[in-house]
Amino acid sequence: MIDSVFLKYPYLNAPAVSGNTLQGDELIEVTDSFDQPLLLVPRSFALRRRLPRRVVQVCLKDADGRIFLQKRSPSLRRQPCLWDISVTDEVLAGEASEGAALRALHSVLGIIGPRLRLLSALPYTDAHGARLSASCYVAGPVRARPQFDLSRVSDGMFVDEDELRGLVAHQPELLTFELAWAVRSGWLFQ
Repeated sequence: MIDSVFLKYPYLNAPAVSGNTLQGDELIEVTDSFDQPLLLVPRSFALRRRLPRRVVQVCLKDADGRIFLQKRSPSLRRQPCLWDISVTDEVLAGEASEGAALRALHSVLGIIGPRLRLLSALPYTDAHGARLSASCYVAGPVRARPQFDLSRVSDGMFVDEDELRGLVAHQPELLTFELAWAVRSGWLFQ
């Protein structure tokens, strides 16, 4: 029965949840060391247990090629008040990574239907020791300023490559682990 869940919902561009709010505790796929799905678990369980899973990281760019950084809300449990990549989110069960990227852009930043380009799929270990498989996307260019979900994002700004490298070099304590990793890995600037 679990196998059919993986094949039944091949979302690409359709959001896995409706509206701007997430419905309950969604299921995500726990993966093995070859990034193959093993089982479905609630998102909160996977986060709490630091289970290996798939995530998307999206770099939103404006017409000048600047990168949008979001400042995480102070109400968040994980890395509150730190500057982060435009969007990072788990890939839900049965959801394609591109669909997850579009869903996350819409629910977190209010961006609908931007042009997406997959840059790479990279394994990494997050700040809490979980092994993740990250699909890294660039979205845009966008002309409108993002309209963020204030329960998740408290502020935002567009920065150029030099400004972002300066932040990583001189003020890394203001940045999430994921943002520092993305800058060091180089995929943000491709």
